[in-house]
Amino acid sequence: PASLRRMASGASVDIERGISTETVEASRIAEVLPKDAVALQLSGPFGAPAQKVWQFETIMAVGAGIGVTPFASILRSVQLRAKQRKAIQGVLTATTQPRSSKSSKKDRKQDEQLIASLGTRESIEQLLRDVVTVPKRIYFYWIVRSQDELNWFYDLLEAAVEGPARDNVHISVFLTGEVELKQVRELKCTQSQYFGRPNWARIFKQVREEHRGEHVGVFLCGSPVIGQELAKQSAKHTDAPSVQGGTRFSFFKEHF
Repeated sequence: PASLRRMASGASVDIERGISTETVEASRIAEVLPKDAVALQLSGPFGAPAQKVWQFETIMAVGAGIGVTPFASILRSVQLRAKQRKAIQGVLTATTQPRSSKSSKKDRKQDEQLIASLGTRESIEQLLRDVVTVPKRIYFYWIVRSQDELNWFYDLLEAAVEGPARDNVHISVFLTGEVELKQVRELKCTQSQYFGRPNWARIFKQVREEHRGEHVGVFLCGSPVIGQELAKQSAKHTDAPSVQGGTRFSFFKEHF
């Protein structure tokens, strides 16, 4: 085994291989490490919390400006998953239909075995829900400063919501800058359009009333200031752990 010795800093060093677990400040690299040493710089963590959307049946997604991009991708994935689930259901439905009496006894026996292996229709539906998860309700709140900013990304958002799960998505747009009413564009893929900043206390109250007893995922790609308010409202509208069947809000944010 390699021999180890303990440094004054508490880090261990593998003498035979010259490997140290000690972290060196960037300003001291030249004086501490040998000339042929390789210095690695680590930054982060920079997670992708939006990947957790598949763990929730109800989600609140908040994008500020270009923050619409990752959520447009998620909305597109929702539509694709809904198509996959629909296609699988079609195949399973056709498979579980027994063949006509004109089929051979061997073929009918194979069908019976296949149907038995697939289980009941309820078990198949549950399997699809577990494997090809699709949120039942998505509230997307898009905050933009100007109509121009809205126009840049609107086509991306409109294309993302097209699909079999379109009715699952509710989109609200907030224009926070000065906008001339005659320049306001009609947004066909959105359900609500507002002038001004979101009233998060009222929004959370509405979602809580419509989804009592559920665990709601709250996701942000935007300013840390917005994140502070979302975290505050998530905690405020979450029932205590001791409350059975309580409503919960879990907040996740992107790091830039």
